[in-house]
Amino acid sequence: TSINWYLSSFSCELIHKSKRLAILQFENIKIILSLPSEQRPHLGIIKEDAASFGEISEQSDLCHSTFIADPSGNPVELIVSPFIKSEDT
Repeated sequence: TSINWYLSSFSCELIHKSKRLAILQFENIKIILSLPSEQRPHLGIIKEDAASFGEISEQSDLCHSTFIADPSGNPVELIVSPFIKSEDT
């Protein structure tokens, strides 16, 4: 339902869909929609020096990242290497 809402409401393209997540490509960003059981809501940013903010660990979508919080307490994922499992397609 959410995938269809984004596709009909905005200029974006579905570039990956699996049982666990979907990736939507907008002009200048990607949005990953995942099951609530897979990931908590957060903002993810690719940042090569993510390790300087905390320990890097592998996430459920195989991204290597660390989590921090912005001044308001919102979770922010700093991603070193984004990767999506191909076998989930």
